[in-house]
Amino acid sequence: LTDESASIDSNGNSLINNLVWVNSQGIEVWVHPYEASHPDASAITTGLLENVACAKPGVLPWIGATFAQAQNACQGAGLRLCTPAEWSAICAGASNQKYPYGNTYQSNHCNGLDKGLAEVDLTGASTDCSRSYNDQPIFDLSGNVKEWVNDGATSGFHQVRGGSYLSPDIGLSCDFDFA
Repeated sequence: LTDESASIDSNGNSLINNLVWVNSQGIEVWVHPYEASHPDASAITTGLLENVACAKPGVLPWIGATFAQAQNACQGAGLRLCTPAEWSAICAGASNQKYPYGNTYQSNHCNGLDKGLAEVDLTGASTDCSRSYNDQPIFDLSGNVKEWVNDGATSGFHQVRGGSYLSPDIGLSCDFDFA
């Protein structure tokens, strides 16, 4: 196969199958604990390889992907994009909170407009911006980079969720969609 070296980290750990089991609001799904990254991403470069989506801590997330690129990279990892309902349930948790960390907006928790970083941060860097399942956190559900969801649209326009480093508080909520 052609992608083994790009899907194994320097310690020999798989970058593809490090998934977290989520059971929330009737949704049961495996998800990556970090925002998607290119297999060859690092802390200083987003990488170039597009054959598979990886999820690893401390690297620059995949930015600027089209819906088709995101969908293909997930399929390359043997996975798929979340549906809008799955993404919202994962972010809001079983108690259906407004943000991944609770119901009250905290400007310094996630990498949004109010945090003031004004650029993409490394995956998992905002440790307060997470939701845990079975003691395993899922990071950056809110802020940093927007995430494609498979909304089933055939018009060519698809939803993104989670907001970005440029989003104000409303755009960082679990129920906001950028349709």
